[in-house]
Amino acid sequence: MESEEIMLAFLNCEHINKLLDKLVLINHSFDKHINPDKVKKDIFYAKNIIAIKSEIQ
Repeated sequence: MESEEIMLAFLNCEHINKLLDKLVLINHSFDKHINPDKVKKDIFYAKNIIAIKSEIQ
């Protein structure tokens, strides 16, 4: 899990927005859709967890 947290820590907003744009394109290709708002929320929470962990250490 730490490697995933490190990867998220280095993703900036521009990269996240590009990924979300790709996600929208993918959603048009499949029946089962991924909710971009949920992805944004999950990324936001992951960044907060990383920030809190770094403050604790």
